[in-house]
Amino acid sequence: MGITEVFLNVISSIVANKISEKIPPINKEESKSINSTIIEENISKNEYYLKAKPLGDGWDSFYKIMPSLLKSIESVNIFLFIEAQPSTFYNLVSIVIEDNRTGDWFPFGQKISFQGNHGGWAMTENFYNCLKKATEDHKDIKMSIRVAKNEDLKGLLEGVITWANFKDKSIPAFITEDMHYKQLRDRFINELVDKKNF
Repeated sequence: MGITEVFLNVISSIVANKISEKIPPINKEESKSINSTIIEENISKNEYYLKAKPLGDGWDSFYKIMPSLLKSIESVNIFLFIEAQPSTFYNLVSIVIEDNRTGDWFPFGQKISFQGNHGGWAMTENFYNCLKKATEDHKDIKMSIRVAKNEDLKGLLEGVITWANFKDKSIPAFITEDMHYKQLRDRFINELVDKKNF
């Protein structure tokens, strides 16, 4: 090793020592904390992008979003999920439209009700009229009225539970032990479906 190389090594060591004095040391715990924060932020960003989002949350979703969606799907499954426990004065009903060919699902933020005579029931009639119009356009539409736990419905609408997992947790209203759900289903069938020849 020549004198020049020795001199350069000494200078680079002095410079490296001076630079390291200016940088505060990071202990292993701080390093883990920083890395886990970055990882958690990345995971939460990815989860956000992977969550489903309900279509529309106002009455106009039945007039604007639903008709165009129904036109784009050849074979439609309509699922109406009655809340197991009333979240308001009534057991509200959530709507999910499923493309029977692809399995894609489209939850709606706007809820309807099979109870009362005004707001919720009027929304139900508006919803049904949109379906009726779609059947006039020769759509293949099947309907299922089911009961689901409130926390599962919330999870579906917030995108936390996938459609396949959610659907398996619900049960048809017709076979529930509680007559209350059967009565809700029957009102929808008797006052809308049968009268309007769905």
